[in-house]
Amino acid sequence: MSTAPGVAIAPPPRCFSRGIDRCGPVCGELATHMRPGRDWFGTEYFCEQHAAPGDQPIPVEHTFRRVRVFCDVYFAGVAVSAPVSQTEAVARLEAAVRAAGGAIEVHEVRSHVVRSVPQLGPGLHLVGQGDRE
Repeated sequence: MSTAPGVAIAPPPRCFSRGIDRCGPVCGELATHMRPGRDWFGTEYFCEQHAAPGDQPIPVEHTFRRVRVFCDVYFAGVAVSAPVSQTEAVARLEAAVRAAGGAIEVHEVRSHVVRSVPQLGPGLHLVGQGDRE
C-alpha cells in the first residue's frame, strides 16, 4: 500500500514529542508542524512548543494514524425529555472529545429511565457515583 485512503472525519494531528530522552509519555497537544519521515507513513507531528527548526507547517491534506475507540458512555439526562437529554449529552461528549484532540461520529443515541441501586464493592463499601462498575 503506497498511499493511505482518504477520510472525511479527520481529527487534528497531535504532538508526538516524548521529551529529551524520548522515553516519557507523548505530549498529545494539537500539532502545528510536521517532520517528514523517510517514508510516507513515518511523518511525525509536533505542537508549537516542540517544533524544531526545519519542521514544516501541516498541510490540509496529510497522512496520519486515525484511532477508533468503541465504548459505551453514560450520562445522567438533564431533563425528563429524551430528545433534550440526548442532544445535550451528545453536545457535551463532542466538546470533551474535541478538547482532547478527537472527533466523534455519532451512530446512535439511546436513553432509558432507570433507577440507581447501591451495590457493595470490594471491601464491602458502596460503589457508584464515579466509581467504575
